Amino acid sequence: MGRLLNKDVITSLAERNRVSLEIHRLDELEQMHATPLLQVLESNPGKPYIYVDKANNSLNIYKLLRDLKGRVALIMHIDLPRTITEQGQIAASYASAALFIMLLVTLVCFLYVINYWILRRLRSLNETIERIENTADYSIRSHLPGSDELSQLGKGFNRLIEFVADKSGELKNANQKLEAMANQDILTGVANRRRFDEFLSLQWWAAQREQCSVSLLMCDIDHFKAFNDHFGHQAGDSTLTSVAQIIDSAASRPMDLCCRYGGEEFGVVLGGTDEAGAAAVAERIQASLRTSRIAHAAPGCHQYVSLSIGVSTLAPVPGLKPETLISKADAALYRAKEKGRNRTEFSSSLDEE
Repeated sequence: MGRLLNKDVITSLAERNRVSLEIHRLDELEQMHATPLLQVLESNPGKPYIYVDKANNSLNIYKLLRDLKGRVALIMHIDLPRTITEQGQIAASYASAALFIMLLVTLVCFLYVINYWILRRLRSLNETIERIENTADYSIRSHLPGSDELSQLGKGFNRLIEFVADKSGELKNANQKLEAMANQDILTGVANRRRFDEFLSLQWWAAQREQCSVSLLMCDIDHFKAFNDHFGHQAGDSTLTSVAQIIDSAASRPMDLCCRYGGEEFGVVLGGTDEAGAAAVAERIQASLRTSRIAHAAPGCHQYVSLSIGVSTLAPVPGLKPETLISKADAALYRAKEKGRNRTEFSSSLDEE
């Protein structure tokens, strides 16, 4: 080894690594009075001995080199200037900074990908849910691009909304049918008493706001009990239905309503209608019923089914209630019956309010 590591090789190694490199034989150390150093190296076999030379501002490294038989043959001494270690520290700092920047850039890219592919689409889905919740518009759909799990979630959400929309439509139709049944007389098909009270209140307050009149017709089938007794209840039900349709056809405006008030009595609410208009509707009803020629012929009664009608008209003012309109129409109907039935009577100021 000693022959291979001549001065030229050592000089070449020192120049290439820009450090002071020396290799000494054991006898040279003895001449250099470096026996203590040799003892330190031999006490820690295999490990270099390092110490800082503050005077020369350098780092000294000593290492034993052994021959093939394991005996100490040479001692390698490296004198490492402090400037090289400082440059190494600076390079290490630069490397750490570069690594930190790379990690930061990687983190930013990762967060961007997370935001673009996950958070952005989740926000879009949440906005769609809020729009449906605020507008109750079940035609709104989520549009999440891609074919990953979030896209599948969006498609599943759309299927759920379609299912909810279908069920909501069915529920709405069912509620409408229930409401119609709640407001309709089952036998005759016209509105029932519940709907009458509701509709009259609406027209009453609308007329008060518009400062116009409301009219009410109370219609009663003459001698209906005798009709039932003579022809039977099935014929009576059929006659009730026929008369209801005749009355309902005369009340054709959106502000008009025909209802079965009770038994054989019907009420007709005429919103925004004065007494002359109410009289015209009453006359149409009477004319249509005469034309229909529904047989009666019960003992002591007219040959055909007839109606007694009481008409009242009022202009609603604060303090006046719809019940007053009803009581006046009832009073007019009572007079029509007293005067022989099959006629129309109008309320007067003498009728009780």
